[in-house]
Amino acid sequence: MGVIPVNARSVVREPGLFSKNERFVSIIEGAAGLCAVVMVAAVGVGHITASYDPDVATHHPDFSADLVTHKKLTPPVPVDRGAELGIFNLGSTTIIVFESGRVALDERSPGAKTRMGEKLGRILPLA
Repeated sequence: MGVIPVNARSVVREPGLFSKNERFVSIIEGAAGLCAVVMVAAVGVGHITASYDPDVATHHPDFSADLVTHKKLTPPVPVDRGAELGIFNLGSTTIIVFESGRVALDERSPGAKTRMGEKLGRILPLA
């Protein structure tokens, strides 16, 4: 099965596209400090499931598209480097946000494809 990314025409044609789509955020604490992984799925056609918690799925009957929900896993669930965080079940964009000054990202061209396991940058030493 191939990955079908959000194309540039869709982004131009549909103002606010990313704010309308489903979003699932995982907060991870590791060597780079706190990191947010934001998974975005096409609203109405796609959904996301969390690989580390089978109770979390955006298509679940208890899930409300109009409601922001939070779930803190206590104790935290360890996730190995490179392990699967979640699954897109149609449509996908992933945004990763790092703490300021903790990561140096490599230069990339706008629209460049990223493959699983590909190096994106490096963790900076603590000052």
